[in-house]
Amino acid sequence: MAASGDNVDSKIVTDITSKAGKLETVQAVSPSKEADYSDRITIDGKIFQEIKEGLAVMLVPVDTDESAKPNGKSAPPGRGTQVFYNPIQQFNRDLSVLAIKTFGESLNASRAVPGKKRKRKTNVSVKEEQKRKRNKKQDDSAVIEQIKAGDDGLSSKPQTLNGEQFLSNGEAEANHNEQPKDSLVDKTPSAYQPKTPFSILDALSATGLRALRYAHEIPFATKVVANDLSSEAVAAIKQNIKHNNLASKVVASHRNAVSHMYDLVARAGISKYEAIDLDPFGTAAPFLDAAVQALTDGGLLCVTCTDSGVFASTGYSEKTFALYGGLPLKGPHCHEAGLRLILHAIGASAARYGNAIEPLMSLSIDFYARVFVRVYKSPLDVKLFASRSMLVYNCGEGCGAWSVQQIGRYKTFPGRTDIKYSIAQGVNSNGCSQCGFKVHIAGPMYAGPLHSVPFVSALLSVVRKAPAETYRTLKRMEGMLTTVLEEALFATPPSDPPPEGLDPPAPSDDTTTQSPPQFPIPATPASSLDLHPFHFSPSSLSKTLHCQTPPEPALRGALLGLGYRIARSHTKPGSIKTNAPWPVIWHVMREWIRQRSSVKEGAVVEGRPGWKIMHPEDEEWAGREVVFDEKLGIQSTEAKKLCRYQVNPRPNWGPMTKEKGKVVKE
Repeated sequence: MAASGDNVDSKIVTDITSKAGKLETVQAVSPSKEADYSDRITIDGKIFQEIKEGLAVMLVPVDTDESAKPNGKSAPPGRGTQVFYNPIQQFNRDLSVLAIKTFGESLNASRAVPGKKRKRKTNVSVKEEQKRKRNKKQDDSAVIEQIKAGDDGLSSKPQTLNGEQFLSNGEAEANHNEQPKDSLVDKTPSAYQPKTPFSILDALSATGLRALRYAHEIPFATKVVANDLSSEAVAAIKQNIKHNNLASKVVASHRNAVSHMYDLVARAGISKYEAIDLDPFGTAAPFLDAAVQALTDGGLLCVTCTDSGVFASTGYSEKTFALYGGLPLKGPHCHEAGLRLILHAIGASAARYGNAIEPLMSLSIDFYARVFVRVYKSPLDVKLFASRSMLVYNCGEGCGAWSVQQIGRYKTFPGRTDIKYSIAQGVNSNGCSQCGFKVHIAGPMYAGPLHSVPFVSALLSVVRKAPAETYRTLKRMEGMLTTVLEEALFATPPSDPPPEGLDPPAPSDDTTTQSPPQFPIPATPASSLDLHPFHFSPSSLSKTLHCQTPPEPALRGALLGLGYRIARSHTKPGSIKTNAPWPVIWHVMREWIRQRSSVKEGAVVEGRPGWKIMHPEDEEWAGREVVFDEKLGIQSTEAKKLCRYQVNPRPNWGPMTKEKGKVVKE
């Protein structure tokens, strides 16, 4: 059941102020307002609360059980019920709708490019293609004969919508004692066959709100399947489909999500999904293998993981390795590492079937991770997966420095088309090169870019033109996406500028002046690497040296003055990403202590991490002047204030409790 979330209440937002140069907590008007709660209605003797979010209207049972109300206070609608509505998740849903819409427009544009299909078949032999067509023709003939004979297990005449059978009232077949019918394709002339199919699977749908919003707000979506294992959840989904008059577009499915996707894979000739949304309570790892196979070539996989205590913490490293195939790391950059562990798990699942991945956007939001990944067929790019995987040597107990090591490597030859793949050389580590403390291994994890510059730029343009009455978290979306775009541009090497016309759009209150996004969106080269994968926290560096934390504009100005690039990380307020090596960063901190903030005598003792840093044996940068130019640091940020980071808005805030609906075993 979907249970992750994001806030829609009045909140306190944080941003980097340009004058004081410090992190400040600013009381501001909420960028997202509470969902609309209309009057209560009664259906079949049951009382429901009508809740409007986006263009969808959802019915939530009114909780009358006093024992379900925390601290004796009235619980929000659906909080004490078995199938609940989580308003904290609105930011996630708003962002997902617009992200899938942006991706879908790009996918449809690429399908319209002449010669696209012919190019896609070049990796398939002629015999394999002929065999696939024969099998598809036989399967389709069997389906047509079955439908003509009336042996379909349905009480009324069935209809099909892009491969999903449903009754005339919009309810999908739920008889699990017979062969599942939810993925049969009707090839009869009377069946509705859209010219450009775009189907979406909400695999863990709960109340079906995501599916309803996808159907309402993505105009080119031809079919949305809202699947859940809980019988109570499916009943709520069917009721909400009927209430929203979406029986012709949304299908309720009562299946195990994994078996539903594997069943789609097992049937030859059946259309796969263009987008799959996995939003479970906890980890999405058990669903990844089936999901990467149930996507069409070039489809979008949206994944939420709420178990940040596992993928972004070293407290349960054995569980992290079991779920994601890698080890986490300790430090302020743990959430960035967590995103890379999730991406590596998705990439490993896809690579087993000859599929490669392209992360379009990877976000650490509040207490969970949300990634948007394009999965496409490419045996050649799969061979590059090892070179896009890395180990991290992290000084988690000492100064916090890190170094990375690619697992695989490859070599190209001038004038030749072949590529030589090999194993990377190991690193003989005798401890942290900066402070001498022990280092710990993390990974393997994804070493490529976390975001696609063209995709984030296009999505940001869409967000700035979206109606505020429909998307109530626009301010926060704009702030986070602006930070993500700056982060993505930083990861792009200076020798590889963004594609033409995809420079970051400047913040503006006038949405009419924003240029429209360009489709189709260019793909990120499969060989791309993020050479500077993690940020550092100035407060953590100051803690190591027992000095006052420098203002962020001063530190940014010092690094810029030395000729290095800088950016923020969307994962943590006050973070700095830079291409400066660790010796330069520590040299800047030593100069900060010498010029502005002296350390009390005896604060840094021998044997501690700060001692070796303050007494370097051979400092290559000793003669370089460091100027803490706060004006230069301020100029590197935009003048308009944005809601880049947000703190917890209320007590007991989080993913809520796990749903406890009834489950029917298949």
